[in-house]
Amino acid sequence: MAHMKVLSPAPTSTLTDLLGPLPTEEDDFETWLEDPTERVTQATLRQRVEEEMALATDDGICLPPSLLDQVAEEVLHLSKDEPCGLRGCMLLVMWKSGDSDNQRQLITQVKADACTPTTHILVLTLQPDCSSWYNRMARMIRSLDKRERRQLVASPDYELKKRRLCNFEE
Repeated sequence: MAHMKVLSPAPTSTLTDLLGPLPTEEDDFETWLEDPTERVTQATLRQRVEEEMALATDDGICLPPSLLDQVAEEVLHLSKDEPCGLRGCMLLVMWKSGDSDNQRQLITQVKADACTPTTHILVLTLQPDCSSWYNRMARMIRSLDKRERRQLVASPDYELKKRRLCNFEE
């Protein structure tokens, strides 16, 4: 039989002394209200986009560490108000190679749920990072070896546009 001792508070101690102070920072409070399934959905979406991009490009695209996390969070936010939510989303990943919008090429497309009709399209436009040290070194090495394939390095700046296919507000 386990021995248990119940501590009774001293008459001069308050409940705050026993439990400690309540969290007052907004960040701590927000983590309590955070939906754990939203974080799982965001991580799954990030992984799917990363896998589709790796399959679509031979060498892959070198992305900044937090870029796909930011994109996944924004995709969830933009899909929240749609009739089918994220399930009705089609994400098109484009690569912008020049200054004009005509010089964009489709890298891949990611459909959240193949069984749900597409209600909105999100177009993610990535662009090269010309100022990174990797691009500068790659240019010097490429000038020495013409056989080397060029790996694309994406800028941390991106553009995400939403296009609705249905108008349900009428």
